[in-house]
Amino acid sequence: MKRKWTDEEVEQLKSLLETNLTDSEIADRLGRTLKAVRMKLDYIRRTPIQRDMDRKRCRTYYRRLRPIKAHIHDNAQVIESSRPDEETLAERDRRYATPFRDLTGLLLGDPPVGYSAMDRGRA
Repeated sequence: MKRKWTDEEVEQLKSLLETNLTDSEIADRLGRTLKAVRMKLDYIRRTPIQRDMDRKRCRTYYRRLRPIKAHIHDNAQVIESSRPDEETLAERDRRYATPFRDLTGLLLGDPPVGYSAMDRGRA
């Protein structure tokens, strides 16, 4: 469970950092997880300007994310799938019928004739 850092713990963290202990040893002495100690050290090492920029970046991200989530959950609509037209299906079948040029073409699919970089270079 998360618990806030007290001022005494932060001061103790700074003093332990000066003793050249490893992060895991500091975490053991403070009774915190290694991740919590590393996150706090990262926070302490950043300047106030960097911290402010990070806060603004997070706020902007979550402001943009919240409306998207609300839109997805509140207005969930079923999108009807449409079948491709016959011309598109015929083109697909024609591409599948042509032999592959090499192993890469077999695994990943050859580009249509005239669309590969090699074909464009020859033209």
